[in-house]
Amino acid sequence: MIHIGSIARSTPARMLATAVGIGLFTYVMLLATATTAVAYTLLGCAYDSGSISPITYRFFSISDSDIETGFVEAEVDWDLTSAPGYFDECSICLDPEINVTDDYYEDNNYAQVAYSCDGDDTFSGNEVNMQFNTKYDLDEDENQVIAMHEMGHAYGLDHVTGSCHAMTVPIRWTCGDRPSFDDVNGVDYIY
Repeated sequence: MIHIGSIARSTPARMLATAVGIGLFTYVMLLATATTAVAYTLLGCAYDSGSISPITYRFFSISDSDIETGFVEAEVDWDLTSAPGYFDECSICLDPEINVTDDYYEDNNYAQVAYSCDGDDTFSGNEVNMQFNTKYDLDEDENQVIAMHEMGHAYGLDHVTGSCHAMTVPIRWTCGDRPSFDDVNGVDYIY
């Protein structure tokens, strides 16, 4: 048992050793729990596993170039991970897996993903509709973070709380612009 109260009465060297020990213990425990997808709430719906290489997307009526640029950067971020499948823009596809649009709406969401789920837990028609909200006038980097989060939904991940992950809500702008190890493990678990 660790007695946190005793740290204040310890010497600086003992305090540092205890803090390092606690930090190492926490790090080891995080590693032990980060290897499974138990940190995730899964949407309960995902693509047919044969449809993720590639997951095609198409921009329909995007009025804000920062949304498109941020989305493409988020695509690269996901594609550089070891998550199965990859995203690929298909500007001529009539029926991509992700339809990307934007619009101004009086909602408090930066973006939203809409889908329906078949009885076999796959997205109906292997299709997801992703709409970015232009109400907030986000820059390219902010749209990248939002797109990375929404692409996690497209993979079948739901929200998590607390840590710095692509799927963390509320969105944490300071968590970086790459999917975390746990984000990738969640996708691995699904596919």
